[in-house]
Amino acid sequence: MNEQGGSPYAIPRISLGMKPYIFIPLLGVIIYSLWENDAVENVTAPVDVVPPIEHSASLETMVGHCAECHGETGADSSGEEPYLAGQNIDYLVFAMRTYTMGIRHHADMEAAISGITLKDVKQLAAYYASQDLAWQGDGVGVEAFPEFSATDDPLVGGERLARSQCASCHGLPVQAGVPKLNGLAFEYLLGAMSEYQRQQRSHVIMGEAVSGLSIYQLEQLSFYYANQPPERADELPARAAEAPERVTSCNGCHGDDGNSRKKSVPSLAGQDRDYFIRAMQGYQQGERKSEKMARAVASLSEPEITALADYYAGLPHQPVRVRQFKKPKKLAKACNTCHGYNGHSQNPSRPAISGQVEGYIVNALRQYQHGERDNNAMRKITQTLSQLELLAIADFYANQD
Repeated sequence: MNEQGGSPYAIPRISLGMKPYIFIPLLGVIIYSLWENDAVENVTAPVDVVPPIEHSASLETMVGHCAECHGETGADSSGEEPYLAGQNIDYLVFAMRTYTMGIRHHADMEAAISGITLKDVKQLAAYYASQDLAWQGDGVGVEAFPEFSATDDPLVGGERLARSQCASCHGLPVQAGVPKLNGLAFEYLLGAMSEYQRQQRSHVIMGEAVSGLSIYQLEQLSFYYANQPPERADELPARAAEAPERVTSCNGCHGDDGNSRKKSVPSLAGQDRDYFIRAMQGYQQGERKSEKMARAVASLSEPEITALADYYAGLPHQPVRVRQFKKPKKLAKACNTCHGYNGHSQNPSRPAISGQVEGYIVNALRQYQHGERDNNAMRKITQTLSQLELLAIADFYANQD
């Protein structure tokens, strides 16, 4: 194979022009590899040519084991397993060898291919690589699938949800005693709603409002409110003449001007005074669970809480940075380098993901995000993405032919 499209597992060519300090360690690696070859087959053995498929009882047995999850041709899935049909043969060999050598771990996979030889692996890979590329990935295996398409904006879905689930309390003008959500950080909003859903925050109406929502719907709501403009300064109540003495203890987390610079901490500027008072009392009485906040407000008197509420209610809310939803095509650009344009990989060490099972892609991305799969590049790419953005990527590739 040529250098550009060749297998990444082939031993590099040795040039006499190499400097000695490069050549000597490389020679040592080669000698060691040759010595080890008798005991352990090389996981990175290249498959330059697709070997002819020998339809033997051994192959039928192996395919039978795989068919339980992947289907007889490798084009079936319950949503958790990837399609194998038409996949790059070098990648299939590489992936199976990582399981047989304990580099990747999956109980069912390890049991299915335990004890098979490199020849068996190549035969199995050749069989699936020769099958028709019959992808049917769109919408498969994604629970609570929202109304979403590659061109849809989550703000549209978020607005629909806000009208149906939230407007009776949080609609404009905001009722006294109800928190203002516009312009709060995406991460804070998502965390707060998740806590109500898990009953870590106790509120009957909020608990009922979010109880049946999926993670994707919670994120749609969070994107929506994070992108709504806060009230204008001329709509705010009169600001207290001077900052209360106790306000300095709040500055470290909530900002000197009440505008938080921390994604997980809410801004207090412009917040409803009655809601602020009730929240502080909730922390004091243990109705709200936060050790840090409980310590911060433990010694506050009622007049001090009221003074803080009046002060923050009169400050203008100025979001520093609004969390934007990243569109699928833009997200996919980060994937092109390794997985090819629209997921049509030409790199033997990277799987083709065009038309792949949507649920499988979502789960794989989550595993990289949480460190359950070990790949630095994938961990870095997925680290800051929301679950809705992971779904957008999966939806985009599942719809590629």
